[in-house]
Amino acid sequence: MANADRILDLLRKQGQENGVCDDCIEVDVNVHPRQQVNQICRRLEAEGKVARRVGTCSIRNHEREKVLNFAAAAGAKPRGSLDFSKGAPNLKEQTDILSDWLSKAAETLNRVENVPRSIEPIATRVSRLRREGLISSSLADKMLHLNAFRNRVVKERNALDVIEWKLAQKYISDCQCECKGWIS
Repeated sequence: MANADRILDLLRKQGQENGVCDDCIEVDVNVHPRQQVNQICRRLEAEGKVARRVGTCSIRNHEREKVLNFAAAAGAKPRGSLDFSKGAPNLKEQTDILSDWLSKAAETLNRVENVPRSIEPIATRVSRLRREGLISSSLADKMLHLNAFRNRVVKERNALDVIEWKLAQKYISDCQCECKGWIS
């Protein structure tokens, strides 16, 4: 059975109301790496077989909202276009916004640690600060997710689709609310 068929079987078993995140699909259907799950689900969405939107995963109820995959309703129409950026800023705007977020996040973490500057990579630093109890797991998860989005946009030159962009906006807003003294 092809990976796409196994993914669709899982989503159909969950029903149209219960979405499943890419991470849980990777584990439960045994399709690796997770990026392959993402590519398959985006293709299935373009074909009208899967719907994708932000919510809480029905399998593992992660602490944060994620992009979920739902079995599409019978007779759903294909998306018709593989242009995932419709409704989301273009690549340059995403680059600017996510780079600005990274700069503000680094400044905030400098204040948390009371250091003038750090050369530690952001992902390593966030993980360490979470382990040390200096930032919450919720904040760390959002920062790591935003950093992954930023890497994809800035380093891989691959724009986020509209759903991913909405999630990025939500995480940026959440980070601003959760960080005392966040620079606006």
